[in-house]
Amino acid sequence: MFKKIILSIVCITPFNIIRIFLYRRLLNYKIGENVFIGKSKIKCKSVIIDDNVYIGNKNFISCNELTLMAVSYTHLRAHET
Repeated sequence: MFKKIILSIVCITPFNIIRIFLYRRLLNYKIGENVFIGKSKIKCKSVIIDDNVYIGNKNFISCNELTLMAVSYTHLRAHET
């Protein structure tokens, strides 16, 4: 029940730095530097998010164990080819 309440609060928190703080301190998620987590719920028993990871808004991630490693990528829109 506690985790469900925390996840609901985190999801509506307007600032990334506060969301990351809540995930780290209250849910013991391991989150690296320069990470952006949008207004999303991450409901997992174990979470490791490496540096320079971006998770957009309106995502719901539910699993036992989540590990996201740092990845470099370029995003091109269709008309930029």
